Amino acid sequence: MRQNRNARGKDHSGRTADDVWKRYLSILEKESGVKLTVSGTGKTEPFASMAYAEELGMKARAFSAFIHGSGMTFAKGDIIPSPLPRHYRTTTKRRAKYSSNQLVLSSDESSSVPADSLLEPEAHSRIYSHLLRMLNEPINRQVSRILNFVIIRGSYTEFTVIFNVSVLRADIVKGCGKIAERLRELAPSVSSAFIYHDPSGSRYYFESIQPADGLKMKRIFGHANLAVRAKGILYTFHPAGFSQVNFSMADKMLEQAEMLLAPG
Repeated sequence: MRQNRNARGKDHSGRTADDVWKRYLSILEKESGVKLTVSGTGKTEPFASMAYAEELGMKARAFSAFIHGSGMTFAKGDIIPSPLPRHYRTTTKRRAKYSSNQLVLSSDESSSVPADSLLEPEAHSRIYSHLLRMLNEPINRQVSRILNFVIIRGSYTEFTVIFNVSVLRADIVKGCGKIAERLRELAPSVSSAFIYHDPSGSRYYFESIQPADGLKMKRIFGHANLAVRAKGILYTFHPAGFSQVNFSMADKMLEQAEMLLAPG
């Protein structure tokens, strides 16, 4: 999942960070034979069904080719493997769409067929299943008809559910609240719930273009901020803020930062 981002920083050749990233992805596509462009391909998780060792080897070869083609001469290190190579995402989303008059929550935006993700935790899949059943009840049709996405965020043990809706009215808030309260009974690990208003129906689950009066986020229950712990430190952030989606790598990333920033 990628949110809107603008990479304005340029290197000595005038290339932006996005230019460099796209060049690496192009090399990776040639190395792997896998089309990485999500739009229109259905490949939202192009490497998930591959053995992790094979994926690492392929990415290492692509990175070597990228470094060589860029004329860089530094000695590159090895790719640090993830402690949790699959079912690792602490932020997941499902696009809400209708098929044969039934709501579908799809992890693949190009498909109308419901499917679990190989990268989302099994706890997320269970929460989505509970929500799908409730959202297809006639009493909840007014909510399901204006739903853009359902988003789950948090840690590996505590979850926040966010309803991304195109319309925000009192009846929608009340309907989402009732669904969220029932979900909390079915899944006690859900510790908070929010409504996010995106009238544009953007394909980005958190649209970066916000109205002048600020972010349209309404809390249903739970704490106002999300919290995760890495290297013994508790970090809190806004429900729409950025966080590392493969949280199993957070400790390793912090360890690398400490090593690289050490005096001397």
